Amino acid sequence: MNTDKEQELGCSNHRKDLFGRSDMKVVAEAIGDLHYEAMVELFDNLTLKFRKDGIKDIDGERVDIGDILLQSSGITFRLAKKIRVAWKISKPFMRPPIPPAEEKTDAVELIEILESAMTDFGEAHNLLAKSTLPREEYNPISGLLAKAKVELFKVYRSLKSQPIKEDK
Repeated sequence: MNTDKEQELGCSNHRKDLFGRSDMKVVAEAIGDLHYEAMVELFDNLTLKFRKDGIKDIDGERVDIGDILLQSSGITFRLAKKIRVAWKISKPFMRPPIPPAEEKTDAVELIEILESAMTDFGEAHNLLAKSTLPREEYNPISGLLAKAKVELFKVYRSLKSQPIKEDK
């Protein structure tokens, strides 16, 4: 039997809370604080859910709501795509996990990390240059990326010139 609240809302299949949280401002903050990769996964799954429900509503002859849900799936798809771009831009600035004190990063591993970071900085620089942003908006960060890449290359070149010690 439907509760008075469910009858008032006209729907018993849709929740008004998320994991016990009914304050959607708190939920929005939690979603906004997700790691970009997790946020992309969330919106990819939301896209699939909107698409599935939209098709189900259209099949059930609820064409108007089905159409809105299908349009919403397109919006969340584009949102996930934009967040992927944000991740590509911000990824070079993310700190790698610091190894525990008892583990030291060997030269070979450090060289690989530096190569990856230099590639990521280059990709971020290229993404900014290809963006629709006016040059004056991205120029300061572009300069920092270029400088960081140069500094990383100095360390990289120094490491590459050292003989590699093999573990015994």
